[in-house]
Amino acid sequence: MQLSQVIEQARQGDGKAREHISELLRERVVRTAGHYASLTGMDREDLQQEMWVGMLIGLQQVDVSIGDPLYYLFLRGKWRLLEAIRRSDG
Repeated sequence: MQLSQVIEQARQGDGKAREHISELLRERVVRTAGHYASLTGMDREDLQQEMWVGMLIGLQQVDVSIGDPLYYLFLRGKWRLLEAIRRSDG
């Protein structure tokens, strides 16, 4: 099955499709959250959770016909993580 089909199924709420996307992104999420946790002193798991929420929100908006949809989802998660860091400093 193509990635665009998996994303469309995940968008419609298919748990297996969402799990597949999670597996594809898990290592990057863990590594990114760990990096920012070490820089900020924030909890790594909290930052991971922020990333996952950002990616789930991005799942509703991703256009699979443009670029790499996994990279888009990752960036949406990272933006949410950075926003959480910014909020914690304010």
